[in-house]
Amino acid sequence: MRSAIAVLVFCLGIGQAGAATFVVDTTDQSTFTPFRQCTAAVNDCSWYGAIQRAEATPEVDTIAFNIPSNDPGCSVAGCVVGLSTQTNLLTRPIVIDGLTQPGTQANTNPAPQGLNSILVIELAGNYTFQDSATLRGIAVVSGNITFGSTSFASFDDIERDYAVENCYFGVQASGPIVVPGGQGTGSPNLRFSPVSNAGTALSQLTTLRIGGVLPEFRNWFATTLADGGLTVTGSANFQVQGPIQVKIEGNLFGTDKLAMSRYSEFPIYVRNVTNVASTVTIGGINPSQRNSFVTVGSGGFAGRAIDTVSNNFNPDQPINPNIRVLGNYFGLTASGLPTLLPNAGFVYASGIVVGGVVPGEGNVFAANDASAIESGSSSPIGRITILGNTSFGSDGFGAFHNRTVPNDAGDADTFGQNHPVIEGFANLPNNQLEIRYRVDSATVNQPYPLLLEFYRGIGNAPAVLLGRDSYTAVDASNEKTVVLTLPVGVTVLSSDLLLASATDASGATSVFSWTPMVLSFADNAPLFNNQPTPVRVRAVADGIFAPRGKVKIILEESSFIEQSCFATLVPSGFAQSTGECNLTWTRGVSGGLQLRARYAPQNQPFASVTGQDLLVTRVVAVIDGNLFCHGFEDNSNGTCRALP
Repeated sequence: MRSAIAVLVFCLGIGQAGAATFVVDTTDQSTFTPFRQCTAAVNDCSWYGAIQRAEATPEVDTIAFNIPSNDPGCSVAGCVVGLSTQTNLLTRPIVIDGLTQPGTQANTNPAPQGLNSILVIELAGNYTFQDSATLRGIAVVSGNITFGSTSFASFDDIERDYAVENCYFGVQASGPIVVPGGQGTGSPNLRFSPVSNAGTALSQLTTLRIGGVLPEFRNWFATTLADGGLTVTGSANFQVQGPIQVKIEGNLFGTDKLAMSRYSEFPIYVRNVTNVASTVTIGGINPSQRNSFVTVGSGGFAGRAIDTVSNNFNPDQPINPNIRVLGNYFGLTASGLPTLLPNAGFVYASGIVVGGVVPGEGNVFAANDASAIESGSSSPIGRITILGNTSFGSDGFGAFHNRTVPNDAGDADTFGQNHPVIEGFANLPNNQLEIRYRVDSATVNQPYPLLLEFYRGIGNAPAVLLGRDSYTAVDASNEKTVVLTLPVGVTVLSSDLLLASATDASGATSVFSWTPMVLSFADNAPLFNNQPTPVRVRAVADGIFAPRGKVKIILEESSFIEQSCFATLVPSGFAQSTGECNLTWTRGVSGGLQLRARYAPQNQPFASVTGQDLLVTRVVAVIDGNLFCHGFEDNSNGTCRALP
């Protein structure tokens, strides 16, 4: 016996005008007419039959599901409807509700926990929804889902609402719980592009909600390949796009289903959102709004979780305060611990706000092996607001560092706000911290006041926000002393590293403070063939902080044969550090051996005076076939002696 919902189909869908519910009860994809009736009869409503019936009415129809588990198109992976080769345009408002299929379960876990949802319906093919649409309880393994239109000349100026709830992207409906990173099954795209190519100005609001604050709204964006992802895009000509409101809340991106490890990658792209009345919010101040991101890759656009820059970079573009990334987890498990495997950088953005000053707005970053927030091309830094974010860092790398850009006198360049210089700090009674600092920015070059943020570093990462200060036009280019009351439970030791940023009145945030330093080899013991030998380096900073970070040490025999290791810098005195690692030379020897030490500053708070890599080279003297001297010289008797 068919359910009451099927009777409703017969009454509303056939006998009366008004919104109807069409129940898909077969996975048959043929064009055979009986499968397109969608009446109360058994086995007469295919996916395409339901679409056809819904397209025949202007009301908001619903497509529901009641496919028998023994249907030929069903398996342990789910029931597949649609054809992967089919492209479909839907012009009427519609609700597609996969949670109506027997055996499904909506998620009940709040963010940032993993999901316990169970899906059955898998949708194949490409779909463009030109009118309002809700996609609920559906698995999309491959293909494209487009809300709006960039391919049609006419796009009526009416209000539209789109929503994606309790869906999976990039995995089958069965939803694997744990799969090693990069082992996704598909390459889906979810696109939001409400523009008109006819050149007609649009004025009505179009909304998109991906997930939401309720557990049953949360989605799993497991994996995508090539250039896939979630794309929010407008038109380069703002006159043909009306205001949009986008909320992306409570979802999993690139994690496994339990939000405990990385799965693959599923980036968010934001392009050409130029209408001043538009808003795009990724995350929010409440834990229920928090998205969890894990991304993979070792650099390039494919390794980013959120990207607003690629193919559209303008370092001088105004900051749009309505495009915001707030309160999210990056590289963290549901329990708030770093994922075991490192990831590439997370946010590649310009012209937006990442974090904020209100409690809960700051994002948390961890397990990144590149800059977590990067805002431009290789030379200038982009205009971006970075406030209130913290990080555990990973593998000695900094959490977020736009660029190691040198300050210029008075901040006359166009590369962004000068960073603060911390000249001293001291603990005071009652858990207070005194900091002396200055920012060399003339009032004619940057809009005042500046908002200063001070952090205690863990490794190189700005991990604990200590407090803020306002640097006014009266203070410009002068030393200032601020007394901060530290957060409860936070202490600052004399050996700690403090970092600071400055955000001008237009919202442009500087790079985090960094210090010039000099790198050199320390005296080292001789290297013996086939024996591990420590190689030591020394770093001396031009400031109050002892250098931190990692130095790559390379022993090079030729342009294509080398041994290398990483030395972690450890404070060894005022403004200086040493580090060492073992090298074992196992190949034959020849003339021209070199030792090279390189400190790459992109993710670390020290650099050369020009902001570039620090590189020092030493020629290795060969005594015999088994002995190499570096930091020493040949005694001409088969031994090494220390250099003066």
